[in-house]
Amino acid sequence: MTHVKVRDSDTPADLVFAPGHSLKGAVHLDGAPWSGAQVLLMRDGEMTSARRQFTAHDGAFNFQDLASGRHTLAVGGEKRPVDIDGNEWADVHLQSGRAVGVVLDETALPQAGTIVLLWPAQASLRQAEALGVTRQSWTDEEGRFEFDRVPSGDWSLQVAGRPNTNRKLRLAPASEVAVVVH
Repeated sequence: MTHVKVRDSDTPADLVFAPGHSLKGAVHLDGAPWSGAQVLLMRDGEMTSARRQFTAHDGAFNFQDLASGRHTLAVGGEKRPVDIDGNEWADVHLQSGRAVGVVLDETALPQAGTIVLLWPAQASLRQAEALGVTRQSWTDEEGRFEFDRVPSGDWSLQVAGRPNTNRKLRLAPASEVAVVVH
């Protein structure tokens, strides 16, 4: 119980705060629950306002105490608008693809041991790193890299430390995208 001063006297009062709205749902990748997927919920599509959760073993997520209005739900490389006006539900069904490529130097020689980064295109590299949604792969002795089970959608790819190598990728379900990075 909290005391509230009313007209110069203490009057006991029970304060009840109305709960915010919620968004619950589940994420599936290739038809199976995706455990450990990072789910982002943004107000007005702004990464700076993103709230993050990792899905449970059954792919479930649960955002609580949300303001009503338009939000953006992002999982992997896909994002979609969600209108929150109560307790909402969103199922996310994704298919994966594969991104492969080779890193070459300016003389077209393969670059072994190079780190290649992949992150959802709706974020900058800095935002993706801060949110922990960046994946990385090391090139082999022939400069080749690969990212398996990448959810379909829009992605950014870059050789670590070389911003001029940034590439935008659109990965379709059950497809493979090949990239040559100089």
